[in-house]
Amino acid sequence: VLHGVKVGQVLERKLTAKGVTFQVAIAPEYRDLIRGDSKFVVNSRLDVKVGLDGVQVLGASASEWVNGGIRVIPGEKGEMQSSYPLYANLEKAQENSLSEVPTTTLSLSAETLPDVQAGSVVLYRKFAVGEIIAVKPRKDAFDIDLHIKPEYRYLLTNNSVFWAEGGAKVKLDGNGLTVQASPLARAIKGAISFDNLNGSSANARLNNKRILYASETAARAVGGQITLHAFDAGKMAAGMPIRYLGIDIGQIQSLELITAKNEVQAKAVLYPE
Repeated sequence: VLHGVKVGQVLERKLTAKGVTFQVAIAPEYRDLIRGDSKFVVNSRLDVKVGLDGVQVLGASASEWVNGGIRVIPGEKGEMQSSYPLYANLEKAQENSLSEVPTTTLSLSAETLPDVQAGSVVLYRKFAVGEIIAVKPRKDAFDIDLHIKPEYRYLLTNNSVFWAEGGAKVKLDGNGLTVQASPLARAIKGAISFDNLNGSSANARLNNKRILYASETAARAVGGQITLHAFDAGKMAAGMPIRYLGIDIGQIQSLELITAKNEVQAKAVLYPE
């Protein structure tokens, strides 16, 4: 089917050691429409995707829903070839992928694994643009493979910086305790966000891969990380702001007891501005 018009038919289906092959006949009057870069896609009656965000059902037109068949994506150059790959859906065709698993667009590296897993969503300014394909442990780090949908890959630049999104954001300040909860799907499976930022964080690498930062604050404040030393941390807590003349200029990220020195070390970040 090309643009809703039947241009040929499947003559034979054959099972081989390498998979299933289809012998297809294209009507003579339509053969000049098939180019070397044309693509053939299974015209599935229904494509059902089930996830934490719900059930997504994609259907063909009424006639295609009844007949099924193979959809042809017209190409622009080259002579018609004797054989073509048959893609499972339109997204696979756009990526030239025959695998059941989405292709890896890029890989990140993190020293410690945040609350993410395969299937976690990838966000650009809170908008879903992809997902995590795999998490691979290494001796000294974790590699996280991401799939970004083809239509959103233009958002990736040399200044793209990635960080893990927590299930809820907690802010403790003079006004009290503020909790900003995430949607249920993100709270269960976690999420990764990215944005395009200027600064050293965009150029930082770990194992020759872009770094996945533990939080947005850490991602935006690379180059402004400091360590505070205290003998009494009773009035300190992770998430507490650092103020200068009444203005928040940073935040305490973590507290660690150093028994050898009988002190507490507080890791903190200073905001870039």
